[in-house]
Amino acid sequence: MPRFFFDVETAAGSITDTAGIDLPDHPALVREVIDLLQYLVGDMPSDERHGSASVKARSEDGNFRYEGIIKLDTL
Repeated sequence: MPRFFFDVETAAGSITDTAGIDLPDHPALVREVIDLLQYLVGDMPSDERHGSASVKARSEDGNFRYEGIIKLDTL
């Protein structure tokens, strides 16, 4: 199975994944990015749920394969 790495960027800073996880296919990669974004939003205190976060998935060769971005704003 291919190994993918998930780099996270938020207003609090960025994290470069050095461990990665093995995933069977592209749909599993997309699900993992979405799960990570949901976790990031759920982990924010409710009064701080604004701004943006991104998760970039890259393969072992360093090429980015998928990116998820979430933006939260008060209207």
